[in-house]
Amino acid sequence: SDGIYVAVCREDIMMAIPPEGGYDSMVVKFSHDLVWEWAGMMGTEGHDLATGITIYRGAADDGEERVMVFGTTTWDLYAANARRNRKDAFVSIWKTGPYRYFERGAQFGSAGDDEVTAVAVDSVDGSVYIAGYSDGNLFFDWEPADNPTDP
Repeated sequence: SDGIYVAVCREDIMMAIPPEGGYDSMVVKFSHDLVWEWAGMMGTEGHDLATGITIYRGAADDGEERVMVFGTTTWDLYAANARRNRKDAFVSIWKTGPYRYFERGAQFGSAGDDEVTAVAVDSVDGSVYIAGYSDGNLFFDWEPADNPTDP
């Protein structure tokens, strides 16, 4: 990697920028000599908590490294019609390099609380695998009890 990337949470002014609301998250890049290079913000009126970060080189057309930050939000970080005040999972993707460059983000959740606890990326095809938990019915009203023989 071309530097050191960390995910942090804040609830106060940082780098002369006030938070959007509750807790906000940031991805921060330092050089290998621990010199600050850039920071990218993720925040809404709710709580946006980064819980993990990974660097990967997927099968994107340009073959460059990317930083993936994941966590939970209680507002509409990447989904305009999100259910507010419940935890939704989010994933943010940033390009690595000398300049901050947000590439894309996704938010998903059920009527309950949903949290991402880990991610992995397939280095061959770039597929992203997300692990976590939900106390709601996260995916398409699927109930495991309805089809117990499905793997």
